[in-house]
Amino acid sequence: MNIFNTGALPTTQSHVCLQFFANCCFFLVAHVSCCRKRSLEEENENLTQEIIAKRRTDENGAISALKRKKINQIEVDKISNILTTLHILITRLESAVQNAETFEAINAGTNVMTNIATMIGIEDVDDLMDNLNEAMDLTDEVSDGLAHPLDPLTLDRDELLAELHAMHAEDVEIELLRERKSASSSSRDSQSKSASSVQTTEFPSILLNHISIVYEDNNERVTSDVKTFLQSEIGRSFGLTTEPYVLDNGTFTRPVVMLSGILPVFYQGEQYNIPVDNYLPPRYPRDAPVVFVRPVAGMAIYQGHRHVGLDGRVYMPYLSEWASETHDLSALAIMISS
Repeated sequence: MNIFNTGALPTTQSHVCLQFFANCCFFLVAHVSCCRKRSLEEENENLTQEIIAKRRTDENGAISALKRKKINQIEVDKISNILTTLHILITRLESAVQNAETFEAINAGTNVMTNIATMIGIEDVDDLMDNLNEAMDLTDEVSDGLAHPLDPLTLDRDELLAELHAMHAEDVEIELLRERKSASSSSRDSQSKSASSVQTTEFPSILLNHISIVYEDNNERVTSDVKTFLQSEIGRSFGLTTEPYVLDNGTFTRPVVMLSGILPVFYQGEQYNIPVDNYLPPRYPRDAPVVFVRPVAGMAIYQGHRHVGLDGRVYMPYLSEWASETHDLSALAIMISS
């Protein structure tokens, strides 16, 4: 399709007018040249008559020369006025020709745009953009596929972290059992009542390393609080282990310190031995411990209990108002028992 119409242009009225304007301009320019030539001749004649008038000795000859000069000067003035009129007319004609050419150029551009729009169509543009987007999406998929590293073990990162945490917890558990056996063999008479608890004043090195990793700058505080609690009267029945902690968003942390044991709870004059698990979250002691009641066979959580949820989690003011400077694990256990 010839969208620029490069073939022979039809002879329209505008083209005829343009040609006429061009011929007029050419004629006027030629006439201006002739007038300038005539004006120069008349001025030369004036100069000649002025010289003759000055050199004539008789008055009649001098006056006659001056008369011819005056007549020639009138002609020079007429020619000057004609030249001015011709210059104005040529300028106006040139402006008109330029306007006509501009109109023709705009008209040609409009015709080209109309031809392009007719040739393409809005539906074709939509199809082209859809194809372009599909090609770009395919290119992105190919680039993403090529950017993936070649890993023969394409396991999920969360699965690997869970396995690593389980390995750490297992190592800690083995070391704790080893410490318990050693403590039990050295003092069977005092340790037989609580074989699952850790009553030694020193923790195994693997547990200390684990605490330093999980609790970072607060590891000394965690170690001190746990030792104090296990050596207290209310904490002697508790054992120490590590388990992953579930955050509120459902994700698991590294295995944290968990104190598991029996708390005596007094209700209406009766004592009930309640199994509880006390988790120390990774931000302990800034964050309060998380305590769960673990019912055994024959026990059930009372629906609507003001301090225990159906999932067994303990809620009480001492936990909600927890402050690391004034609260501790032993006082917490006493508040739960009371």
